[in-house]
Amino acid sequence: MARAELVADFMPIDPVAVDPDTTIKDVVRQLRAYGLSALPVVDARGRPVGVISLADPAMVPPRLSVLHRAKLAGLHVRELMSRSPITIPVRTSLAEAGRIMCEAHVAQLVAVDDHGRAMGVLSAGDVVALVAEG
Repeated sequence: MARAELVADFMPIDPVAVDPDTTIKDVVRQLRAYGLSALPVVDARGRPVGVISLADPAMVPPRLSVLHRAKLAGLHVRELMSRSPITIPVRTSLAEAGRIMCEAHVAQLVAVDDHGRAMGVLSAGDVVALVAEG
């Protein structure tokens, strides 16, 4: 019998996260550099306190003027992040993660290790893409 795919199978070995004082300009740079759509926001101990995502309405809308983009780039994560993220252990199955997203009506979950440290963000798009790939 094949083992169920776990969230841990799709988390990076070297997790990428930001703290609340990171600028939005730096977040956008990291999201692009790593090909991600969201990052966990962590406290000094690496525990999740929020999520910052390209899906957040304030994150670099395409029709902003140059002046508005400059103002946005100077903002900090704490001003735009989604707070109190739903967390799941990295040992959670993808099927269970999908069920949790549906029940909680959220598009992202923060995967945490056994010590509660953020290991990455699993998005609904990730789950759909993985299921589509078979």
